[in-house]
Amino acid sequence: MKLRPLARLCTALLLIIITTYGVFAQTAEEIETAKATARALGYNESEISDMMRKGRSEVATVGNKATIVPKITRIDTLNTAVAEHDVYGNAGYNRITLKPSKIYGHDLFRSPALNFIPSYNIPTPADYKLAAGDEIVIDIWGSVFLNQTYRISPEGSVTIQDLGPVYLTGRTIDSAREVLINHLSKIYSGMRGSNPDTHLRISLGRIRSFSVNVVGDVERPGTYTLPSLSNVFSALYLAGGPTEIGSIRNVQIFRNNKLFKSFDLYDFVINGDFSANIRLEDNDLIKVGPYSNLVTVDGKVKRAMIYEIKDGETVADILNYAGGFAKDAYMQRVHIVRVKGERTESFDLNFGQFATLALSNGDIVTVPSNIDENKNEITIAGAVWHPGNYAISDSLMTLRQLILSAGGDKRGYIS
Repeated sequence: MKLRPLARLCTALLLIIITTYGVFAQTAEEIETAKATARALGYNESEISDMMRKGRSEVATVGNKATIVPKITRIDTLNTAVAEHDVYGNAGYNRITLKPSKIYGHDLFRSPALNFIPSYNIPTPADYKLAAGDEIVIDIWGSVFLNQTYRISPEGSVTIQDLGPVYLTGRTIDSAREVLINHLSKIYSGMRGSNPDTHLRISLGRIRSFSVNVVGDVERPGTYTLPSLSNVFSALYLAGGPTEIGSIRNVQIFRNNKLFKSFDLYDFVINGDFSANIRLEDNDLIKVGPYSNLVTVDGKVKRAMIYEIKDGETVADILNYAGGFAKDAYMQRVHIVRVKGERTESFDLNFGQFATLALSNGDIVTVPSNIDENKNEITIAGAVWHPGNYAISDSLMTLRQLILSAGGDKRGYIS
């Protein structure tokens, strides 16, 4: 028999707290404990599964072992719309409609379908640095067979029986393997020598979480807890992306109180270069400052929008950002309106100057349309066998030639 509603409510809260706040360290043991408590209070498996789905975690393979990946959520409050987004793409979250930004690149962080969460079903990256909270799996085979799992302690070490602590914090997987071989070869002598008969492999088990800070001109500045394989774009997505005045071309990452790297989102969205999307580390600071220059591109281009540009970028650069000319564009000239002092001024720029004129904040670049008239086309209608449009050329320059090209007149007067 099920207990009173108050007891059921307490159990539900317990499950929701454990699952919803999976952004913090969360273990399989904690989840199973919550499930067991619910069963003891009379819940059936269907009810338990339903509550777990409301705040699920992701099970993925990191290295060679299945691991529980902490869940990441964000709350969108833009334009008074509130909804929880499951960034792993799980069904059941509420989609919301956000007011689209007119600045190219800003909407990239407002789509729940593009969340920049890295894949966890991959081998451990070679440059991944171990730290406290990471779990490593050691496999030994050959003359000896052994499989052991260790969690790196807050002091940065794992304690191996008969050896004591081995410090691994700050080392990559490959470097940690060499350290472990040096220590374990004292016990298993077959690991060394010209023809070793005992082999060791190390892989990443359950991954840790860490905190990063996102500040500046983003929708929701704050501290975010992320899985340790997360990148800069993951953090920006959780922070809602830049505000209307936030820069996406000079995002700065500070590490150990120093500027570590800055990146330009246009390298990714224009050129497909994802190399600047670095993996974050604990206590990294991501700073989004205000834009330097915004330029509007209008008229006959493929993507007429507002673009953020860097100092010194030219008309040729911004036409590239806008996707190039539309099919009916007049490509030899653009019209520019520029704020100068208390007033604006207009001028035209010829094709040969596109790559030399640097744009300024507030410029409006308009690409005119082509002339909507064909310069060498003539139409013939009436009593000819093939009425229609014909191109004037060296072989078609007179009325007689035109009529003959149309099959001649139907009465046969012209031949």
